[in-house]
Amino acid sequence: MGFTMRCLAIVPARAGSKRLPGKNMLDLGGVPLVGWTLSHALGRGGLAAVLVSTDDQRVVEYAQGCGALVPWLRPPELASDTASSVDVAIHALQWFESNHWVPDAVVLLQPTSPFRNAESIQRAMTMLGSGNRDAVVAVTPVRGHPAWGLVDVGGRILRVGLTERQLEEPSAGRPLLEPNGSLYLIRRDALLDRRSFIADGDIPMVVESPVEALDIDTSWDWFIAESVVRANLVSQPDRKFRLRSAERHG
Repeated sequence: MGFTMRCLAIVPARAGSKRLPGKNMLDLGGVPLVGWTLSHALGRGGLAAVLVSTDDQRVVEYAQGCGALVPWLRPPELASDTASSVDVAIHALQWFESNHWVPDAVVLLQPTSPFRNAESIQRAMTMLGSGNRDAVVAVTPVRGHPAWGLVDVGGRILRVGLTERQLEEPSAGRPLLEPNGSLYLIRRDALLDRRSFIADGDIPMVVESPVEALDIDTSWDWFIAESVVRANLVSQPDRKFRLRSAERHG
């Protein structure tokens, strides 16, 4: 299928955030957080359509101005802390299919990964199109290893890691990976069938760069993101994604 694959990008950007209130519209180097993701999705990523699912009117106005499709405010039941990304994506997918066309695949691009780039989106699409598996998941090598896991039980250390026998097994020596949240690409039928973005047998797309793998969830993560921008470690989005002066100061 390669780049003939028609892929719908879904950008989930709800208003609520306990740790970083209103984070999707926070100013990161003159561009709102969600704008970094939109710049990649609407740029050279090879995506057929980009839909933003949000309950924040500010995000609606901004994303529409950038050229994204924002057809409605997300229903309250899908904007709570307990709403799953899968439910949000399927809601958006079903609306899109009812009003436009049926995509071959869906890619979830979370705004909390601002430094994922268009080249990675293209790479994931190539990986999915050249194989017969259902999904591609962006992953990052884990710094720690469960073999060294410890817990505090009443002021005493308890080792909960792998046993020496398990460490001798072939799989134990392989690098551990974890989803970094920057990209979940899945065939449309698989998403509706399994209702999950990740499953055994999916294709891992390893992201070695700690900058690209950054997932913003806390004020410390935000500090790192601002430091990355100030150090010019990433390319700035085009001018159309930048905040207007009134938005930056109001």
